[in-house]
Amino acid sequence: ETELGWEFLQIYGLTETSPTGAICPVDKSVRRAGSCGVPMPGTIIEIRDMENPDRVLPAGKEHVGEVCIIGPQVMKGYWKKPEETDKVLFRHPTSNWMGLRTGDMGYMDDDGWLFLVDRSKDLIISSGYNVYPRMIEEAVYEHPAVDECIVIGIPDPYRQEAPKVFVKLKPGASLTFEELKKHPVPIQLNAVQAIFRSSLAIDVYIWLAYRLHQVGRQSVHVSWLALMRQFAHSPTGRHAVQTFQRCFLHALRQALVVYPGARVTLSEGGINLLHSQPPIPKSALNALKKEAGTQGGPHG
Repeated sequence: ETELGWEFLQIYGLTETSPTGAICPVDKSVRRAGSCGVPMPGTIIEIRDMENPDRVLPAGKEHVGEVCIIGPQVMKGYWKKPEETDKVLFRHPTSNWMGLRTGDMGYMDDDGWLFLVDRSKDLIISSGYNVYPRMIEEAVYEHPAVDECIVIGIPDPYRQEAPKVFVKLKPGASLTFEELKKHPVPIQLNAVQAIFRSSLAIDVYIWLAYRLHQVGRQSVHVSWLALMRQFAHSPTGRHAVQTFQRCFLHALRQALVVYPGARVTLSEGGINLLHSQPPIPKSALNALKKEAGTQGGPHG
């Protein structure tokens, strides 16, 4: 604001809420650090229990649940997807408007200010406790050597799931697991050269890393068409294929760095269930195989 001479207002919402839900007041003196604001006029925001969606949780930092938005801005539904619509929309007992389950985790204080914690899909259940990747990431970012970081959950025989952090260090910096022990620390730490900026690449990497972890980091077979059906929502046309190819290679390179000695085999594979989805061109498949082998080096 000082550099640009502009005043910024933080607003929280989703495409499904047109896209508003909460807003920070113009008066900066009343804003609360870490909060994304109070409900918009005519809007109800509730925090509901994840296990019992009909139960509204009381105010307080200790009562983290799913953020639900009720108001005139809530969508009518997803286009031609009634099942997906039914999963997120609900009728509110005291409002004529529909409610939306946002998938975001958060809590409200006694004065009605909303605080976001994380996405429910990112939640890690470790030894029966809820672990929020965002909280670990914010703690790791406090270390002066950290440039970027991301936390995921990995299978753990004792805890069911355990957090693992991938850290990109600042140029010339170094970091050990011991140095992070003064913070709420992940169970495992890996230093990487870059953090994915594509959500698709992140999804594919997590899938690859999870599979490699399941098989003892030895080998995993990848069916190209099956992978595209799972992660690329509309994998049609040359541009979509090339974009997915770049994301897959980015994910593959990092998986082979984190799991040295592992082997990833790739085949065209799979049955084309979507008539609008063309198979990957042979030239693109060959280029992908060649580059994957080159980038994997001795790891395959």
